[in-house]
Amino acid sequence: MDQFVNRIFQNKTANPEKLTAYGFRNGKYERELLGGQFFLTVRLDKNSVSCTLTDRETDEPYTLHLVESAEGSFVGEVRAAYEAALCEIADRCFQTQVCAGAITKEIIEYVRARYGDELEFLWNDPNGIWRRKDTGKWYGVFMTVSAKRLGREGGSVEIFDFRMEPEELERRVDGVRVLRGYHMNKKHWVTVFPDGSLPTEEIFRIIDRSYELAVK
Repeated sequence: MDQFVNRIFQNKTANPEKLTAYGFRNGKYERELLGGQFFLTVRLDKNSVSCTLTDRETDEPYTLHLVESAEGSFVGEVRAAYEAALCEIADRCFQTQVCAGAITKEIIEYVRARYGDELEFLWNDPNGIWRRKDTGKWYGVFMTVSAKRLGREGGSVEIFDFRMEPEELERRVDGVRVLRGYHMNKKHWVTVFPDGSLPTEEIFRIIDRSYELAVK
């Protein structure tokens, strides 16, 4: 079992355009490792990733780097190069899969269509952020959190945090549909729920204003 593939590509989906730009052809990518000592082949089939490392000297598959008990400087070097190559592919060509409800998906698609932005997953989990390309400032945060932390019943809920002017925030926060920002500055961020409590068009307007506020 390839523990590196299982860990690195867990909960990730491939971006076809990025795969092509990176060098994948017909679901396959090949490159040399460690100055040509090894040849890495990565195959993708419906988001199922498999990898083969071939020893160029013997032209046989090399698997010692997958044996956790294998030690030594050389196998450690191979293991590190293999992991680094897979991490780069995951970062450049894949995105974390969000287990999202219908309204969450609408919001994600709205941001993608209007601003050309994808959620960035900075913490290796399903919590992501949107940032402006020109300023690098965040204008949105997506999280899945415990419902109890927000005074709600159930196991977990999806939420979005967006920027809002303090005056508007004071007017809009009602403790039910709009909350002060969860894990964000509570004077400048609000939390909304993609559950129908707020009309989707209203959330879109909040997003647009949050994007404008992230310009400074």
